[in-house]
Amino acid sequence: GGIPPLLDLAKHGSCSGQRREAVVATSHLVKASKLARALVVAVGGVPTLVEAAEAYALSPAAGNAAATALACLAHEDPEQQALIAEFGGIAPLVDMVAFACPTGRE
Repeated sequence: GGIPPLLDLAKHGSCSGQRREAVVATSHLVKASKLARALVVAVGGVPTLVEAAEAYALSPAAGNAAATALACLAHEDPEQQALIAEFGGIAPLVDMVAFACPTGRE
């Protein structure tokens, strides 16, 4: 499986571009596959995605991809919603919306 190495690159990659691309690739897999979603959770990938979402201002592409992956994990799954909240995933998502729309009215 490609999920563990991608998550490792997303967290420990040698440059921001490498980390960004790893988060984007993980997001694509999570959107496309229920198995990928289960693997991300099983290998403890939620905190890595939350960290990428927290860094939205530094890397909007990684932040958006992380938000998409988190949304896919949370969709109609209360257990994953609680896990994302447990790892602090709500605040960066709210901040991301505020950053994208400073007036909060769009």
